[in-house]
Amino acid sequence: MGLRQGCPLSHFLFVLCSDVLSRSLNDLVTVSALCGYQPWRHGACITHLMFADDLILVVKAISQNAQRLKKAVEDYCLQSEQRVNVQKLQLQFSGRIDPRIKQQLLCLLNIPHKEGTWNYLGLPLSCSRLSRQDFNPLFDRIYKRLDAWKWKHLSQAGCIVLLQATLNSSYIYLMTNVPIPITVLRDLEKIFKSFLWGHEPGTRKLHLLSWKVDCMDRSQGGLGIHSIRARREACMGKAATNLMWLIGNGWSISLLDDPWMSNIPISRSAMPINVDLCEEDWKVACLLGANGSWDAELVNHLFPPDIVGHILATAIPRFHCEDVFVSHIFDSKRVKVKEIWCLNVAPRVKVFRWKVCWGCLPSKVSLSSRGFVHQQTTMCDLYSSDSEDLEHCLLKSPRVTFIWNEMNQSYLQIPHFNSLVQLINFTSKNSNSNHSKSLVCYATWSIWNARNHRIFHDIRHDSLTIFVLAQQLANEFIGASTAINTTMAV
Repeated sequence: MGLRQGCPLSHFLFVLCSDVLSRSLNDLVTVSALCGYQPWRHGACITHLMFADDLILVVKAISQNAQRLKKAVEDYCLQSEQRVNVQKLQLQFSGRIDPRIKQQLLCLLNIPHKEGTWNYLGLPLSCSRLSRQDFNPLFDRIYKRLDAWKWKHLSQAGCIVLLQATLNSSYIYLMTNVPIPITVLRDLEKIFKSFLWGHEPGTRKLHLLSWKVDCMDRSQGGLGIHSIRARREACMGKAATNLMWLIGNGWSISLLDDPWMSNIPISRSAMPINVDLCEEDWKVACLLGANGSWDAELVNHLFPPDIVGHILATAIPRFHCEDVFVSHIFDSKRVKVKEIWCLNVAPRVKVFRWKVCWGCLPSKVSLSSRGFVHQQTTMCDLYSSDSEDLEHCLLKSPRVTFIWNEMNQSYLQIPHFNSLVQLINFTSKNSNSNHSKSLVCYATWSIWNARNHRIFHDIRHDSLTIFVLAQQLANEFIGASTAINTTMAV
């Protein structure tokens, strides 16, 4: 009775039939009756590409090839009783073909001529290099999604989720199959950056951090957004890393094979290596003395003089801690940021805490360093003798000091913080309770919101109100999270 449409065996039957055409074209190449496309000298000769019922034929633009190719397709149609879809037929020439030869082949094959770019399996193909205009359908799809989301009503945490889950997957199919020009990547990054930082049509908004930082992994201090250029390099078989070790006790770091002095390991650098280092697996901890400082005598013995000074100047912690693999940007601050995303707080508070770690919140001092305000206007509105930097806003201001004193008296686990680094490290330690870490995060978030309400809306909150609000927000979120987890467990 034969096979009906939808039968699982119909696909295999179609492949078996198509294999007849494929073998006939290969036989013509074997006897030198057909000249296909050779990507490189002495490389394999390509005459056709097949995917389901889509077929691309590639041959040298001469009349003999056209005649034999036409006869092979006609013989296949006669044997298989299949027909060529005339509406999908297109003929394209490379740029160096003589116009007279083009006209001769068009008359012989009776196929419409297609100039410029054409699509095959959703991919733009062309005999010349692809341009920015060839990727307009990709930009149209992205803009259509942005319009549907009404993105100006989203929080920044919501923008991050949509950017990671949807927008970053819109170009993957193209990138893995065709080389995307760097100009297209720049335009895509511009759209994604504007979406992340809340640009509106016709207006500009301050980008608190560079796109490079946004695309870093969360364990390195970024937002975990996939970098378009890094993906392009990965698709091209390249690798790019910009990481190094932050020394703790030194036992997890290989002295030669891990990046700890810079983002390049010693074994891959041009410096001469002492023979003693090659005999066993040295760790950075081997260079530390009994008091926890560098063993200067051993360092001088193993390394040349120009490297000794660099090693001895490398800071090591005064307390026992684990080694951390982070971005080298964090080397000066000594903060861990990968724990941000594990905190039991709302997503918008996690994003705020991430900005605190990078020190990129738009305080007056920060805006002045970036040229947005004059140096004379960096003083605090309430306390004119102090500059309004991030530490002043969140810790050192007298009104804020009252909040932290109340926090310390009400919750003994929360200490006095002398710097932002201490505050950040407190919320990063696993030994501290989740409740106290959440309170600290909500307190800093409430303090910053109160500062913005005072500056932009002339709404003033006293310190006690801010303290009570932080407690209320933390307790509400922790209670809701506990209830959800209990329900899921049941």
